[in-house]
Amino acid sequence: VAGGESAGEVAFTKTGSDDFMVRGFNASRQAGDTRIKNGTLDLGNTAQEIQSLIVEGAGEVQGGDLFVSQLYNAGEISAAALSGNNDDNKFINSGSIEITTSANIDLKGGDDTFLTNANVSGSGIIDGGEGTDTIKFGTLGAASFKATKIKNFEFAEQHLGEWDYDGDYKSAGIETMTLKGGKFLLLDSERAKFATFVMEGGEIHATLESKDSAPLIADVFDYKSGSLVIAAADQV
Repeated sequence: VAGGESAGEVAFTKTGSDDFMVRGFNASRQAGDTRIKNGTLDLGNTAQEIQSLIVEGAGEVQGGDLFVSQLYNAGEISAAALSGNNDDNKFINSGSIEITTSANIDLKGGDDTFLTNANVSGSGIIDGGEGTDTIKFGTLGAASFKATKIKNFEFAEQHLGEWDYDGDYKSAGIETMTLKGGKFLLLDSERAKFATFVMEGGEIHATLESKDSAPLIADVFDYKSGSLVIAAADQV
């Protein structure tokens, strides 16, 4: 257990670079923050309920079935399962999350928000569960997110970065997609379909080359601000 320190009964902070191994079920249940500043929190095959899990850039969480109400991840999480609860969960991922089994990331009940980059991997999907849920996309570089990887999110937003969108987001459950910033990319052979698309900023980059229909299809398109860049094939 080298590298760990406990701050009373309501918070836990891991500071050292050594591994901190937990082998008891719900041994890390805390009313306050569970913060991993450095090194690895190794949960083995246990299940842990954590109110607020904060993983900083030098921190890592491995193993375990995690049930979390609030997640702020700038480091690495590699878990067998990651779930929310029936509270209004807020997950923010600027690091990486890997689900090592076929389990979904399941936010369950409540009005949940998941702000993420594209560094989420696993054979499952991200499931907003019950309630009114929002998935937000933000990254410092280029990324992609397919419609087949999400369900039960009523709202989606892009805030920054360059994102490639492929598939039928309307069928995936997205009622409104809002572009707030960054570049919205429609440059490959795939198309993106939405129920309502709201453009409040940012740029849509699309190409008409080798396409026989629009690269962006929406039942309702509400333009407020932003720009559209279309690359056409060379004419002879």
